[in-house]
Amino acid sequence: MQDQDDPAHDNPAEVARRRATYRAWHRGTKELDFILGHYCDAHIKDFDAERLALFERLMAHEETHLQQWLMGQMDMPEGEIGAMLGEIRLFHLSLGSQSGPIEK
Repeated sequence: MQDQDDPAHDNPAEVARRRATYRAWHRGTKELDFILGHYCDAHIKDFDAERLALFERLMAHEETHLQQWLMGQMDMPEGEIGAMLGEIRLFHLSLGSQSGPIEK
């Protein structure tokens, strides 16, 4: 539980980071939790406001679409969302045998 006197408690960027982290780890399937949660943990602290907003837009997509895009079962969308999905895939592929459900 966070201390009410902690300056990060009311910082909108920190609130958004905590919300995004929670959403990344609670997608509804273990596979998506693993993929998005680990990516989020590794990168969220470095996201500027624009990048965080993009990640939040990505998280607004349906679980089935996210899973199909990340597993390579469906073509990724164009634009920024597709680029971020590609980064997430590469992040997990770079982990080697610990990459979980994403296959080359």
